[in-house]
Amino acid sequence: MLILSFAGNDVTPCMLRTPEPSSAEQTADEYESDLTAIVAGVGRTSPDTRIYMVPPPPVRDAEFESNAAAMRSMYDRFGREHPE
Repeated sequence: MLILSFAGNDVTPCMLRTPEPSSAEQTADEYESDLTAIVAGVGRTSPDTRIYMVPPPPVRDAEFESNAAAMRSMYDRFGREHPE
């Protein structure tokens, strides 16, 4: 079993992928790309491993909640597209 949980905290200085913060949707797209690569890698190296994804919980601060909401939507969509 593998439990994956990451939540798009690229609005903090140490996590910036570009000089400017990404939009919430860009962040979710970037993390979906990462998630796709991780799931594919696990599938190749350990095909019997069940993967569970844990989306981020609601976040009090609006600055961070917009990313968390986009991540939750991405996790929901990813799970529907990859029910295995």
